[in-house]
Amino acid sequence: EVVPPMAANRLVIGQIGVDAPLLPGEVNNNTLDIPSDPAELTLFSDGGQPCDEKGSVLVAGHVAVRGTHGALWTLSQIGPNMVARLSCADGTITTWQAVRVQVELKANLPAGLGNPAADRRLVVVTCGGPVMADGHYRDNVIVYFEPAD
Repeated sequence: EVVPPMAANRLVIGQIGVDAPLLPGEVNNNTLDIPSDPAELTLFSDGGQPCDEKGSVLVAGHVAVRGTHGALWTLSQIGPNMVARLSCADGTITTWQAVRVQVELKANLPAGLGNPAADRRLVVVTCGGPVMADGHYRDNVIVYFEPAD
């Protein structure tokens, strides 16, 4: 398969139309900082990194913000074995294959999704489920990928 060139620091899941820049983000008060621009994604700075040999790479972003579709609007449409590509700061591209989708209450978000010492994987998280009275989504959609390269 020919891999099209990509700009550095991006996530692309071509089959569902995801193509967005990755910005570094930290965890504050048990919440990963997400860019205010719904077209941008957060790459957890303290987790595994796209070109590391090991570690769990955590990417998160908005599904929608005040009616504007976010970069991960279509994430819930992911299917088994769909391919994601991450580009590193130096332009190297890593390829990943979807293996599992999990929907959890936000309060039940699994710990250690961005663990730099964990086995190699990519975890992409966005909001999902019903919108609650406070305007926030009830659930998280979590997609797990394993290295494909």
